[in-house]
Amino acid sequence: MMKKTVIVTGGAGFIGSNFVFHMLAKYPEYRIICLDKLTYAGNLSTLKSVMDNPNFRFVKDDICDREAVYKLFEEEKPDIVVNFAAESHVDRSIENPGVFLETNIMGTATLMDACRKYGIERYHQVSTDEVYGDLPLDRPDLFFTEETPIHTSSPYSSSKASADLLVQAYNRTYGLPVTISRCSNNYGPYPGSAEENFGKVLKNELAPYRDELIISTKAGYGMWDGPYGDHGSRKYLIASLDQSLKRMGLEYVDIFYHHRPDPDTPMEETASALDHIVRSGKALYVGISNYNAEQTKQMAEIMKSLGTPLVIHQPRYNMFERWIENGLQDVLKDEGIGSISFCPLAQGLLTNKYINGIPADSRAAKSSPFLTKEGITADKIEKIVKLNKIAENRGQSLAQMACAWNLRGGKLTSVLLGASKASQIIENVNSLNNLDFTQDELNAIEDALK
Repeated sequence: MMKKTVIVTGGAGFIGSNFVFHMLAKYPEYRIICLDKLTYAGNLSTLKSVMDNPNFRFVKDDICDREAVYKLFEEEKPDIVVNFAAESHVDRSIENPGVFLETNIMGTATLMDACRKYGIERYHQVSTDEVYGDLPLDRPDLFFTEETPIHTSSPYSSSKASADLLVQAYNRTYGLPVTISRCSNNYGPYPGSAEENFGKVLKNELAPYRDELIISTKAGYGMWDGPYGDHGSRKYLIASLDQSLKRMGLEYVDIFYHHRPDPDTPMEETASALDHIVRSGKALYVGISNYNAEQTKQMAEIMKSLGTPLVIHQPRYNMFERWIENGLQDVLKDEGIGSISFCPLAQGLLTNKYINGIPADSRAAKSSPFLTKEGITADKIEKIVKLNKIAENRGQSLAQMACAWNLRGGKLTSVLLGASKASQIIENVNSLNNLDFTQDELNAIEDALK
């Protein structure tokens, strides 16, 4: 296959980084260039696992900087450009629409002009279905199509629609080869439905055991429309927990997490809200998730000063994703904060499920946004096979060894596991039967992961 060069803008964000991983896995001969300004949505640590890939390059710059963009095009001579870079979230656009016009419209124009100047095979604009407006909540039978008229309702959606029209105009006026995708930011059951289901189970099956259970919930991502339905403001966090308690039929949770740092809310305000939640009796303890080392240290210091120390951090961690080893674990140890990892099995990759293909009932077979068929590469399978052999020699399944590996050395308090079958719960709990690793086993695991 002919080698191509692809510029991915906004590739340090959640969706953009997963696209980068997908491209490097599916097209290992391609050169992938990530151009990202690293604003509130970009996090360079998400790309740590590919930084040493010889076919990957990260460039910290702004798509609005015409000189920088032209310089990059001159250096790399891209065949394809995929534009994820954008200011997002409706509430932020209401507070400061100017930056949305600058990035989403003028930034797109800069990229289009660069594509015209240097010539490309394809430009792809990543847009949003919010350009179509709203669907009534009482009409689940309705849906958007490509023929749905644009009907924007916020500065954010208007800026994205304007960029889309500009891209179409460059196609019709200059013959630039373009495509546009308008993705939805919300799939599956409505926000809060998991808590409603848990509330029913708790009431019907687990109520006598409430004091034996540790029940936690989070807030920090989109839960309802408007400027107060997301992020980390005092109003959002307290209202979100109130709604969660109502859905679950509880007076309090044991642990309440702030799901992610909010660059638009002072950390002192977020901390004050968490402190209030504990003092009001709505949560016994508070924790954080997805905070990096520096942010964790800062939040820990604020919470200590308020008299409500953080007790736990919930980071993503497994054999394939090890960013917490570069500073965060040291901070947690110094501050006396526990940690519970999510995705310890890497969405099921660190099991024997995919060794002989993709089962029909697996997550990858069901078009999960978190694990795709394309993400299960030959290189990954080769590593998994080697790890599975090490696990067999330990008398464990690969899933059991992966859980035990997360807990090695006592640096992690616990692991957070999701299960679709009761047998998976039993299997994973049995990881506790062998938590010890010899140095030879740890070396063998590191060799397998290279």
